[in-house]
Amino acid sequence: MRGELAAEAVFVTGNAPLVEVLHKALATSYLASGRRGGSWAATGYRREDSAIVAGAATHKIVKAHRFLGSIGSRHANVDGRILVFDEAQRTYAKGRPVQGRALVDHEANLVLSAQEESFRGQGSVVVALIGHNQAINSGERGMVAWLEAADALGWTFAACDDTMNLAELDGDTRWKGHERRIRMANGHLRQSMRFYRNVEMEQWADAVLSNDAPRSGEIAQRLRAAGIEIQMTRDLESAREWARDRAVGGLRAGIIASGQARRLAAAGLFVDHKPDIASWMLAPSADLRSSNALETVQNQYQVQGLELDFTIVAWDLDLRRGLSGWQSHKIVGDGWRKDRHSGNRIERISSALDKIEAWHAAVCPRRGCQWSR
Repeated sequence: MRGELAAEAVFVTGNAPLVEVLHKALATSYLASGRRGGSWAATGYRREDSAIVAGAATHKIVKAHRFLGSIGSRHANVDGRILVFDEAQRTYAKGRPVQGRALVDHEANLVLSAQEESFRGQGSVVVALIGHNQAINSGERGMVAWLEAADALGWTFAACDDTMNLAELDGDTRWKGHERRIRMANGHLRQSMRFYRNVEMEQWADAVLSNDAPRSGEIAQRLRAAGIEIQMTRDLESAREWARDRAVGGLRAGIIASGQARRLAAAGLFVDHKPDIASWMLAPSADLRSSNALETVQNQYQVQGLELDFTIVAWDLDLRRGLSGWQSHKIVGDGWRKDRHSGNRIERISSALDKIEAWHAAVCPRRGCQWSR
């Protein structure tokens, strides 16, 4: 993006941990530069300007739930003529509570209306980054929300044919030939960056959670041949040693688990604790808050969109295999109870594996877990 356009851009994301890590990374890079005594920060800004840039970043990188303001109608101080919306498919429906108030209209409608009001006569661009089939929370409308908002408010929208052919729009004939659609030659990422970095790690996780042991075994063999490790142990300390031996230099290791893995407390891992994610991702290995210390655990929601090089997946009894396949459980009262919404729970728990953004992983089941090698 050209400099004069970048100055007018705001990055909006519903991924709060990502925002915290980005802000912390900016702040510490300026501070570190100042300690070195150089006249230019590593980011390219002069030292006297870095405080201004860091302050602006707090507004330029915005948590989505704060963008519309507390009244749920519009953002009070929009300064981005270009909005880049991360995870745009997770836009909320009318009536969804945001900061304690119900949205007065669909979120996508409110965003476009706010841009029109703030930049009347100047024009505005909204770049919606869509994750396919990832609208998993109640009240999320998916990518069609932005198309309907553009149609209702008379905006032109651009998309390539691959995007228009996604299963989410299957049978919805309104958009592909829409009179205000600009056909793009590019813009659709067929595979995630994680796919290229991790080769077949995602396919292996999918095979495991689809109860397909032969396929998972075949993929594991190919991964092993490519030098990508998937280890299993019931000894958490062995998993820690495995990660410590490999996470050298600037490489990052960490422990993750599903948000329902509460009996991991017996092993000293507390999924409800939620350590400060910025320190967890950025602090050096000698810092006890660092993920590399391998003392604290993050759940799948906290690490979404963040990358580890070596991951320990701590597996609890919330997801277990029975005769009929995978079953999910949660702790109710004095013990485990089968989850009545097992399908939804398995989909969410699966992200503890499916979203491992690492080259290598160790799976550490708690005793009593059933596992298919």
